[in-house]
Amino acid sequence: MLDRWALTAGPAFSGGNAGTVLAVTRADGSPAVLKIGFPHAEGIPEAIALEAYPRGTAPLVPLQDPWTWPMLLERIDPGTPLANAGLDTGAALLVGAGLLARIGRAAPVDGIPEVRTVVGGYSAAALTRWPEHRGHLDTLRATDLVSSALDDLVALAGDDVAVAMLHGDFNPDNILCSPSGMFAIDPKPMVGDPAFDLWPLVSQLGAPFSRADPPTVLAGQLELVAGEAGCDATRCRLGIRAHRPHARVVPRREQPRPRRPQRAGARRLVTGSRPAPCGSGALMASPSRDARPG
Repeated sequence: MLDRWALTAGPAFSGGNAGTVLAVTRADGSPAVLKIGFPHAEGIPEAIALEAYPRGTAPLVPLQDPWTWPMLLERIDPGTPLANAGLDTGAALLVGAGLLARIGRAAPVDGIPEVRTVVGGYSAAALTRWPEHRGHLDTLRATDLVSSALDDLVALAGDDVAVAMLHGDFNPDNILCSPSGMFAIDPKPMVGDPAFDLWPLVSQLGAPFSRADPPTVLAGQLELVAGEAGCDATRCRLGIRAHRPHARVVPRREQPRPRRPQRAGARRLVTGSRPAPCGSGALMASPSRDARPG
């Protein structure tokens, strides 16, 4: 792929588990990032989402091959993760929530799964795995909690609410800073209720679980970001309740045929010619940072 796209390889990025990522230089001397994703279900619509997100929420994807999984991503330095940006917790939460709201204003596009479809898969997988985990859950006295969380998750996904483009993995490491603003990377995109996207942001900023009263801290952080993100606070609380326990019995999505779907301009992208500018893309930090692909 380096030869095919006339790239000069630089250092690799560290910290990811869903792809191999290199800093590269294009033939015209411009810096970029080459990401070769490992085939997995959540990665199939990544490039589609990055192109659909509003301009300024993620940089461009100049080239992509849907058959062999590489993407050439615009690189923006320094790409500091939100958690390390020097903001206090409240400011960081609001910045992240504002970015999520901007992403949610994108019109849903073909090729992005609905939350209800993804959650249906989670639920089916959980029911299949339930006998395997029931004894462990009983020992932890968590059986009723996980069961009710699964019910809440399915109910939330099935509600008739306004739908938005979601990121799917909106944790602070996937929100990077540059002089031109804040950008989201490495989406696991879905279309649905933005309440599903807030848990990683709320739970991973401000170290709430190290505080004396984590539930109170989490509730306060959630109230702060819900309005900014355009989410209903009550549904956000239910979404958080549903997200955490179900992970005990739900595996990652089943791995499908390892090919990204075609999209507008895919023929040009496969042959290596640059398409017309699109409204979004991907951002990676400089290799000296602990940026994570996937």
